[in-house]
Amino acid sequence: MGFDERVRDVDLVITGEGNMDEQSAAGKAPVGVARRAKRYGKPVVAVVGGRADNLDAVYEQGIDLVLPICRKPMPLDQALGVQEATTNLICAGEAAARSCDLGRL
Repeated sequence: MGFDERVRDVDLVITGEGNMDEQSAAGKAPVGVARRAKRYGKPVVAVVGGRADNLDAVYEQGIDLVLPICRKPMPLDQALGVQEATTNLICAGEAAARSCDLGRL
């Protein structure tokens, strides 16, 4: 996939997880992405469907920001609809980019 070659030229790495929790720190894909991105000093944002109250273990593994995707309360079936999911992803990506631009990571 060329991850290492591609990550060198980016300003921000965005990864995702259905639910970010303590198990995520034990080696799920977002933490693997974060570890590799940190080799190149890149900030990492995880866009998630849900998150645990305490994410210290995840942050210790290289994730800089955990950003829940839903921009307002909604039932799961609505959140999974194509139009709503697309809008949520666009808004989450925009928030991630603004966080990086503002030096918040």
